[in-house]
Amino acid sequence: MKPEFPAVIDGVLREDAVIGVSVQSGGFSSGEGLFETLSVVRGAADFLTLHLGRLNAAAEELEFRPAPTRAEWLSDLRLLVKAAGVDSLAVRLVLFRGLDRLHRVVSATAMPKDVGTSVKVGRCDPRLDGPRALAAYKTLNYLSSRRAHEWGARAGLDEVIFTRSDGLVLEGTRSSVFAMIDGELRTAPLDGQILPGVTRQILIEEARAMRLPVSELHFHWRDLARASEAFISASVRGLRPILSFEGDPVGWPGTSVVPALAERYRFRRTRDAEALG
Repeated sequence: MKPEFPAVIDGVLREDAVIGVSVQSGGFSSGEGLFETLSVVRGAADFLTLHLGRLNAAAEELEFRPAPTRAEWLSDLRLLVKAAGVDSLAVRLVLFRGLDRLHRVVSATAMPKDVGTSVKVGRCDPRLDGPRALAAYKTLNYLSSRRAHEWGARAGLDEVIFTRSDGLVLEGTRSSVFAMIDGELRTAPLDGQILPGVTRQILIEEARAMRLPVSELHFHWRDLARASEAFISASVRGLRPILSFEGDPVGWPGTSVVPALAERYRFRRTRDAEALG
């Protein structure tokens, strides 16, 4: 069955999006790889420099050497976008270990239909909850997050959050979590237990530009029930207001931080998009 879009594998366009990998390679056998996901809209990549910076920093720290250059990723992205022939794409950059070399892959899917939509959120399945090893990196060893997200979907949730044993919120399975608590925007700190999200970084910068009090401090999951507003964020889906948590409504009528912050984020996303043409 032909895939929806081709892929670029080690600089070569593959219409079948297939790569031959040894079952003994680290990428296949133990998930030794890194990835970034970003959106490409009207031929421009959102926050590409930040995504490549995070990928390269992780590659250096985890000894994935030599990492591809910016010029190589750009060339691959341009090749894929031209071949895809559509206006918008969710793009994935992947770097993983083969037997004797690192491989790079640029693939794409259609943009999801739920960008910016409100979400129903709940706590993670207790069997999968807690801090995850290497949570500060986007690795291919992603099974716990996938399983947790699938569990939540079966329960009618759009996202579930990981918490510590003391109930403090970490992050979602594929998002950062924010809450307005006592007039202050709170999100978990970068202490190695969460991903340093690109969208998280942009939203913190924009919130401070709005002169909102922002604290990178843990908060308890019960605090979501009393938050005046709350939202999750991710690179492709952007800022998504939390409609309910554990089945209970979240937010107070008439509050306006989330819409204003979402508007600033949309402007920043457009302004900083990097043309691939």
